[in-house]
Amino acid sequence: MAAESSAASARKMGRMKKFHRTMKADKRVVAVAILIVALSILYSYRGLFVAATVNGNPISRLAVIRELEKKSGEQALEALVTKQLIGAAAIRAGVVTDPADVDSEIEKITKQIEGQGGTLALALEQQGMTEEEFRDQIVLQKNLEKILGDKVAVTDEDVASYIAQTKAVIPKGMTDEDFKNQIREQLKGQKFNAEASQWVTDAKTSATINYFVDYALKPVPPVPADAISSDLK
Repeated sequence: MAAESSAASARKMGRMKKFHRTMKADKRVVAVAILIVALSILYSYRGLFVAATVNGNPISRLAVIRELEKKSGEQALEALVTKQLIGAAAIRAGVVTDPADVDSEIEKITKQIEGQGGTLALALEQQGMTEEEFRDQIVLQKNLEKILGDKVAVTDEDVASYIAQTKAVIPKGMTDEDFKNQIREQLKGQKFNAEASQWVTDAKTSATINYFVDYALKPVPPVPADAISSDLK
C-alpha cells in the first residue's frame, strides 16, 4: 500500500511539474506575441514619433517641433491667444457667424484670386493653410467684425469723402455702384485692421494671460564665411 501511495504521489508531482512547464512556455509565447503586436503598432504609427531618418539615423518629431517653436513659436502662440480672446468675446456677445456667410466670403475671395489668374487652392498652399483653417480664419474675422459693430461701418459719406479727397476716377467698364462698393470694401478693411488691432491689444491688457514658455527670439551670432566654406568642402 505504501508503495502504491508513493507511486501515485510521484505521478501527481510529475503532472504538476509538466503543468508548470507548460504554463511558463505559454507565458513566454504570450509575451512574445504582445511584443510583436507592440512593435507592429509602433512601426505603423512611427510617424507619430519619427519625422525622418538620414542614413538610418532618426530625426524625431519633437526635434522638428522644437525647431519650429524657435522660428515661429511666439507668433503661433499669440495667434492662439487672440483666437481664444475673440472666441470668448463672441460667446459673451452671443455672436454667431452663419456658414452661408462664410461660403459667400470664400466665393468672393475665390473670384478675386481667379481674376488675377490664380486659384484659391494654390494661394492656400503657398500660405501653408488648409481649406478648413481658412474657413476658421474667416469665421474669426466675421465674429470680430460683429463684435466691433459700428466701429467698422462705412457710410455713403465716407465713400464720397474718399472719392473727393483722392479724386478717384471710375475705371472703364465698371459701373458707379461697383466702383463705390469697391471703395467701401477698401475703407472697411482699413477700419477693421485698425480697430481689430486696438481691440486685441485692449483685450490682452484686460485679460489674465500667463505665459509659461518664452519664445522671444534671441539674436544668433553670424557664422564666419570661412567656417561655412570649410563645412562644404
